[in-house]
Amino acid sequence: MRHADITSVNPRGASEETSGQDNLDYYGVDASEAMAKTDLEQILDHYDMIIDTTAEWKVDPHLIAGIISRESRAGNALVNGWGDHGNAFGLMQVDKRHHNLQAEWNSKEHLDQGIEILVGFMDEIKKMFPEWSGGKQLRGALAAYNKGPDNVRKAVDEGRDVDYYTTGQDYSSDVMARAQWYMKHCDAIESDGPPPLVMKSVAFAKKTGGNVGAPIGAAVGAAVGGPGGAAVGAVVGGAVANEVAKKAGKK
Repeated sequence: MRHADITSVNPRGASEETSGQDNLDYYGVDASEAMAKTDLEQILDHYDMIIDTTAEWKVDPHLIAGIISRESRAGNALVNGWGDHGNAFGLMQVDKRHHNLQAEWNSKEHLDQGIEILVGFMDEIKKMFPEWSGGKQLRGALAAYNKGPDNVRKAVDEGRDVDYYTTGQDYSSDVMARAQWYMKHCDAIESDGPPPLVMKSVAFAKKTGGNVGAPIGAAVGAAVGGPGGAAVGAVVGGAVANEVAKKAGKK
């Protein structure tokens, strides 16, 4: 990996401002995890592409899933691929004012560009703060992805947290909390291995969840992917079932 293990960071999670996006009456790690869970189905829609692209860059796929959840709600917050008042593009919200945009908003080329930008900030923050732990350097790179390395430097010089000048004053901490949740619930693969069986159970749960819901999603997950598959199958199956019920006017 190009960066520290994401579990080496103990994030504070989402701020009250960020958690307000989902009208949550709480904040912190619980709020980050709730928002990550809301975005899970859409993250899984892009998951194969995330796995393939992050493997090439040697970046943790859960980290990119966390960014995608924070930046675009895995695409749900976008209008024709655009967000931030028409200034940012795609799942990772690449800013058109600073970058030449690549391909479609949900394409591998877009992920390549977003990850390349992030990796550049990883390298820059390591040079700026070589004395920092790997976990703090990772948080600094995430903060730079949101508001640039100069604002990270400014925050540090003022004795503040690296997130002080980020949106919601929580960007890296919220992304890390979401990424850690995805690590637990997506059971992603190592970059050089085959997809785990649990992902097959998730795919099946997604296809059948509207009819069979969480109980069968969990059963299928357990049969195919063990305990982890059961947990993810239940989450996805239940979520899809709820969505179908909403569209049918039952909830």
